Amino acid sequence: MVDALPVDRALCVLNACRRGDAVGAIGIRGSSASLRHPPANPAIVGRVRRIGPAARCLLLQSVASLALLSLSDARALADCLPSGPGTVSCTGGSPGFISVGSSVTVNVLPGANVYAPIDITGPGSSAVNNSGAINSNVVGTANGSFGVVNDSVITSNVRAVDNGTFNLTNNGTISGSIFLDGGGVNTIVNNSGANIQNGVVASRSSTDFLTNFGLIAVSVSLGAGDDRFDLLGGIVSTGVDLGPGNDTFNWTAGNVTPSITLGAGNDRALLKNLTSTNLTQGLPVDGGLGSDELVWDNTSNVDASALGDDVSRFTNWEAISLTNGSQLTFTFVNNTLRLGDSGTGSGTLSVDATSTVFAGNRDYAIAPFTAGQLVTVSNAGLIDLTNSMVTTNDRFVVNGNYIGLGGRLNLQTVLASDGAPSDQLVISGAGASGSGTTSIFVDNINGPGDLTAADGIMVIDAANGATTSANAFTLGRPVGAGVFEYSLYQGGVSSGSENDWFLRSNAPPTEPPPTETPPTEPPITEPPPSPTSPSSPPPAGPASIRPEIPAYTIAPAVARQMGLATLGTFHERQGDQFLLTNKGEFSAAWGRVFGKSYDEHWNATVSGLSNELDPQFDGSIWGLQLGLDVLGTEHDDGSQDRAGLFYAHTEASGDVIGNTLGRLDQNSGNLDLSGDSIGGYWTHTGAQGWYIDAVAMYTWLGGDAISDRGIGADMDGSAALASLEGGYPIVLSDNWTLEPQIQGVWQRVDLDDTNDPFTSIDYDGENAFAGRIGARLEGKWKAGTAVLQPFVDANLWQLSSATDTTTFNLRSVSVSGGSTVLAFGAGLSAQLSTNVSLYGAAIFSTNVGDEKAQTFGGNIGLRVQW
Repeated sequence: MVDALPVDRALCVLNACRRGDAVGAIGIRGSSASLRHPPANPAIVGRVRRIGPAARCLLLQSVASLALLSLSDARALADCLPSGPGTVSCTGGSPGFISVGSSVTVNVLPGANVYAPIDITGPGSSAVNNSGAINSNVVGTANGSFGVVNDSVITSNVRAVDNGTFNLTNNGTISGSIFLDGGGVNTIVNNSGANIQNGVVASRSSTDFLTNFGLIAVSVSLGAGDDRFDLLGGIVSTGVDLGPGNDTFNWTAGNVTPSITLGAGNDRALLKNLTSTNLTQGLPVDGGLGSDELVWDNTSNVDASALGDDVSRFTNWEAISLTNGSQLTFTFVNNTLRLGDSGTGSGTLSVDATSTVFAGNRDYAIAPFTAGQLVTVSNAGLIDLTNSMVTTNDRFVVNGNYIGLGGRLNLQTVLASDGAPSDQLVISGAGASGSGTTSIFVDNINGPGDLTAADGIMVIDAANGATTSANAFTLGRPVGAGVFEYSLYQGGVSSGSENDWFLRSNAPPTEPPPTETPPTEPPITEPPPSPTSPSSPPPAGPASIRPEIPAYTIAPAVARQMGLATLGTFHERQGDQFLLTNKGEFSAAWGRVFGKSYDEHWNATVSGLSNELDPQFDGSIWGLQLGLDVLGTEHDDGSQDRAGLFYAHTEASGDVIGNTLGRLDQNSGNLDLSGDSIGGYWTHTGAQGWYIDAVAMYTWLGGDAISDRGIGADMDGSAALASLEGGYPIVLSDNWTLEPQIQGVWQRVDLDDTNDPFTSIDYDGENAFAGRIGARLEGKWKAGTAVLQPFVDANLWQLSSATDTTTFNLRSVSVSGGSTVLAFGAGLSAQLSTNVSLYGAAIFSTNVGDEKAQTFGGNIGLRVQW
């Protein structure tokens, strides 16, 4: 047994130890000393140390119990053999390795087992590449750079102490911890499928970069220094603490339990592409003291299938930014997001144009950490109080400044009268303000619509001394219910409401015209006035009626006019009774086109209101009619009976004007109706030319009424009509006759109930009657083989006084018919041959009463008989 054997510039052959082991330390001094171990010696137990700069230590056989191997110039001992300059490869069972000196790379090859520490100290660049099993610690101390690549198993710890740089890539399992002691820059990558089973701990002020795709079974604690942790997948099972310093945390996948803390310093955290699967319930995300920023990028804490972390778990952040489609959802009763920490006191929440804050179904708040300070909320996206349950009492309280950057606010409201329930945005605090521009989108929750007469319905509450700027809020789309249009106003009539915002369905009062100032009179001493009660609020303005209402209400009346135009008169359809000479079945056909401008004005009132709606239609009616005489019979006395069928297509289209939005004679929209009709007629003509004409017609109606802002309703329905007409020609001379006429018409229009986005529309069918008396002065001349019959006529129509009632939720609008119309016509009937006739007329009509009704049009027909 050799206890200690120094060698100075000599060769030491250990053959004196034939009967035992070499136990203890073997020192090699000098610049060229070496140590050889012959095969006969069983083992060296102890430490072989290189003392001289060029001493060589080489064991030629395996050493079963060598605890630590010492190298000179990185040459190997035992089963750790040199595989190149500065490289050691361990292939079998090895007790370990120590290097004190220059750079070295240790490769633990597949199948190798290292049982004692690998400890590398020196100023150079050293590395350990493990593909086998290291069953003890791996330590790098005071190296310029030290790297570890673990592709297999390290059953103990990895420690980096005061290295310039330390790089660890783990593709396998590290059963212990990773300790980062001292300064330097440390970079750790834990790849997918890899495990660090006892955490990562930095005990002093180093700069640490940690990237995780795999499992870190215990905590990540990076200590002081400006650290960065990229959690790109995998799991950290016992929390993340980045410690003091200006730290960065980037989280794009994976999970952390039970907490995340960035510690004191000016920290930044990026949460990207995360959902409630990552942001699980109860997970604290703490920015720590300092000026800290939390950025959400396409991240949400609540998804359709699961509730995630509630907002109160995000603490000690001075700036929270929602970006790239992120969704921050308030989830629990009276949940509050607090901004700032004990040092800063408050913070900001910024919502970009693609992101949303969901705050429906409860009272929620954003508040400063320190009471009395003010937060700032900047909204370029959406604050939505309509998510979750259908409620109208949600309040979202901003305890500080609210700045609209073209953002939106969604609310649910019962559109009714003053004080109806509504979701509200509350801006609260002395010195707080609401500014910028925000568009409010209101969903009506079963509100029938009603007239407001006072403040209206509050939607923005400026509380506890807060103020709002004049244009801070606007409506993002029309708000209406029933017949009423709701507008947004700053301030109410009640004291203290100057900075609140209300929905009202009455227009501002009309300013009275200025009164003339009377001449100045000498002053008269008056007794002091008696005490009076506080002044009443100013009177409410007129009701604000929606622009769509006029077109809806006059649709039945316009449909009746379409029916009258399609019916026409006997002469407009057939030309003249003297043209009816065909006999037998299916012996003649006829057709005509007709059209006219049509301008009419009605009286209309809204139930319970003093408003006059005064709807007016300014458009046209045109149509095409085709008929077939099915039967023609001549009697012995010279009289004839003729019966037939016809089809007609008629359209009415025009602009609608009315008193809407609190103003008179406003362009409201368009009404378009079409009708497809079938009818039958019977005509009896006497031998002297008198006639009786009966018609029955049924029409299928369709169309729509659309306001100028694109809101409207589809319309369908039907109409029935019956007419009986007669005329008796009086011969004035050989060429002239005068024919008095009389006609009576019954009509019924039934429009189907319909709706638009703001109301139900229910029509009451109404029977209507019209009567006509008139006279036709007709001449008759021959022109070659043709017979020409020029004429003029005059008719007085009395249209029915039937009232059309249309109900919009709880309010109805009544449109009064009934007008007296004088019509004048002139035209020509021409029998071109025995079988072919042409006829046409131009017609003008105007009212003779107070109601405006005026038309100008024409009629051209062709009759062929065989």
